[in-house]
Amino acid sequence: MSCQGAYEATIRRLRAIDPQTYHLTPEAFAVWYEFQKWYYQRKKDERVLKSDNAFMEAMGKLEGTTARLALVLHLCERPNESMVGVETMERAIEIAKYMVVPALRYTFIHLTDRADSFERWIQEHIIAVGSERSTVTLSAIRRSARRQFDEGVSAIQQETDVRLAMDNLVAGGWVAVLEENKKTTLYAINQTICNLYRDYRWSVIEAKQRREDDMRESVQKWTPQKLERKFVTGYLQMLKAKEQSNQGE
Repeated sequence: MSCQGAYEATIRRLRAIDPQTYHLTPEAFAVWYEFQKWYYQRKKDERVLKSDNAFMEAMGKLEGTTARLALVLHLCERPNESMVGVETMERAIEIAKYMVVPALRYTFIHLTDRADSFERWIQEHIIAVGSERSTVTLSAIRRSARRQFDEGVSAIQQETDVRLAMDNLVAGGWVAVLEENKKTTLYAINQTICNLYRDYRWSVIEAKQRREDDMRESVQKWTPQKLERKFVTGYLQMLKAKEQSNQGE
């Protein structure tokens, strides 16, 4: 069934009203303020996670886009009322959080510079592993890194890329080669580096967990069965370490 008639009637109705200024009700403003806090935290998270510039630029327009969505919804339903209500604002925010943001992620996820991204991933992975143990093997790193490679990249090429990245960390003093044989290479992780970057690593883990929770919440909107919360690597260990640190103070 076509909505052309309803659309044309809405346009004619809007063109017929006098220009006016619209405001948020106190309840709508309170909801908008909470959305702004969510938005600024997510922008901070994306900077911590070093998201690509194209995605960050698009995210930078989300606040204004959400406000415009609220205005469009209000004009379609109550154009003669000067106050935008809380239900309208909640719907606009829902569209932004659960439709616009996932669409942006899907659109820009392949635009990151892969070589630079892989180097960063290796560094952050070593920091994360170093918080739990003092050594790591090349084969273990390659297994963890499998999702960082495009489909079709051979195991030999993956190992070569990982080895080159680890050679850079050896040169930078992040790790040292303890043992090397035909099967694998064993690295010792510089614990000073891990301690130095502990707070940074925790901020990355927290940002990743918020992103994971947002994606689960987005999917939950369209799924009848309750989805179990998943925890990103290192999140539960971080909570335990923070608890022990607080008890020691």
